[in-house]
Amino acid sequence: MAAEPAHGVFSQGTRGAARCRHGVAPRYNPFMECPKCKMENGDAERFCRRCHATLLFTCPACAAAQRHGGTCDKCGVDFTKYAFMVVSHEQSNAARGHENIRERASIWKQIILLPVTGGYSLIRFFLHRDA
Repeated sequence: MAAEPAHGVFSQGTRGAARCRHGVAPRYNPFMECPKCKMENGDAERFCRRCHATLLFTCPACAAAQRHGGTCDKCGVDFTKYAFMVVSHEQSNAARGHENIRERASIWKQIILLPVTGGYSLIRFFLHRDA
């Protein structure tokens, strides 16, 4: 014989809805408590209204919303590793862009100095650039 659940313990009803032993369905709470300051915020709030702690995290890879950070429940992406990858990719793109700007500036410098150097430094610049 199965033991009856204790008072306040919820069990699955016949239609799959959670019900307590008295047959009353639990009420949906439209508020969530901030884990940092314990203030009640709306269920869809992204940040706490009092302390601005993050309440709803969005996965950067698949855009799934969840209540905790770390790794995504849907796709398994680690948020920290993903952020480091994005930052390093942007840094390498910025470095490449700065190198292109320096190279263009150097070419313009050689073109401006063309009458003074007789074109020798411009020829030397293009020969050393390919090597």
